[in-house]
Amino acid sequence: MRTYILGATLALAVTSQADACSVGPFNTVWGQNTETTMSVERGKGCAILVRTNATSVFDRVYISKQPRNGKAEMRPSNSPGYRSNPNFTGQDEFAATLCGRDRDRSGCSVLRVRVTVN
Repeated sequence: MRTYILGATLALAVTSQADACSVGPFNTVWGQNTETTMSVERGKGCAILVRTNATSVFDRVYISKQPRNGKAEMRPSNSPGYRSNPNFTGQDEFAATLCGRDRDRSGCSVLRVRVTVN
C-alpha cells in the first residue's frame, strides 16, 4: 500500500492497494470542485483516503454520483472507494462530495473521479 499526501487548504491523501490501482494527484480547498483519475484492475477495488490539514474538519463525506459499471461506497476514514463489475473493462466515473470547514472558509467540494478499468 502506498500513501501520497498532497498539500492545500484541504489536504488529500491517496491510498492505492498494492499495484491493483493508482490514483492521480489532486488537491482543493473547501467549496471548490476538483477531479482526479483512477486506474484499477477489473474486479478489484481502490480507495482514496481523504485527509484534511491540521486546521480543517470534515462535516460530511458521501458518494454523490454512482458509476455505471461498478459500485462506489464510503469506506472507513472518509475514504471513497470503487470496485468495477466483475467482467467490465473500460471507462467509468463516480463522484464524492466532501463538506467541511477551516479557519477561513467552509463549504462542499465535489471530487469527480474518472476511472479506467483494465
